[in-house]
Amino acid sequence: MIKTTLSQTTMNNQPQPTPIKKFGEFQLTGTAYAKPAYEIHETVKTIVENAKTKYYSLEIFYKILREEYLNKNQDVMVLITGFKGKGKSSLALRSLQVYYKVYFPQVNVKSEKFLRKHISFSTDPQEIKNMIKNTQRYHMLVFDEAGRFLLGEDWAKKEHRQLKKVFAEVRTKNLIYLLNCPYKIQWIDKKYVGSLFEFWIQVFDWDKAIIFRRNNNPASLDYDLSVFEKRIKFIPSTLTRPFWVRMRSKIRKYSPNYFGEIRWGKPDEHFYAKYQKLRDEAVWGVGENPK
Repeated sequence: MIKTTLSQTTMNNQPQPTPIKKFGEFQLTGTAYAKPAYEIHETVKTIVENAKTKYYSLEIFYKILREEYLNKNQDVMVLITGFKGKGKSSLALRSLQVYYKVYFPQVNVKSEKFLRKHISFSTDPQEIKNMIKNTQRYHMLVFDEAGRFLLGEDWAKKEHRQLKKVFAEVRTKNLIYLLNCPYKIQWIDKKYVGSLFEFWIQVFDWDKAIIFRRNNNPASLDYDLSVFEKRIKFIPSTLTRPFWVRMRSKIRKYSPNYFGEIRWGKPDEHFYAKYQKLRDEAVWGVGENPK
């Protein structure tokens, strides 16, 4: 068991902490100590001991995913939304860098070969299926232009129906899927939101994002957005610190899907430049000049 870092006297002089989140069968609190329900793995101990931090680091977030999903023979899909230029792609790239540094340090994530195998800009069902099939267990895939096939208005298109089947079928390879979408979650096909996305990360501004977790109660909304409709009716394009503090406080208090907040920093410049090259190739075609 993890020992408390506060003295018994200090604890007696303070009210008992209110648990704010549950992960598996143990609880995290917002105080300087945590009381797990039973003896847990070393990786999870690290999560508990760092639960007092204001933001989750990428390392801790992906440890949670591995502990709760990948180690139990499940895949996990994470939807990342936010307007263009807010940092969605940077979050995905930093996720790749951090995840492989921790779990696959022998892999050269800065190589063009790695990027081509783990980042997709395609909407072709067979190409995506082959990419997933050829990816080793416990690895991570990024679909950087997922908005091209996630929109609800495009649900009837043949290739998009096929993609839904692909993502629904390949759920036992122990993979983490990150899907970037520049649209609001309300615009995304409800079949994706309701059955596939266990987590939703809304990027509000650079290095400012909130993680939401799907409600698995069949009688409830998968992601309850009432906190935005009733308490946060307007969000400016650039967030001041006071506004960000007030907004995330309301979300923590009133959103039943609130999971945590995350920061990611800037990806390596050379790594990002190679990613941009691949993205331009996918969007404009090899050898074409977007200008």
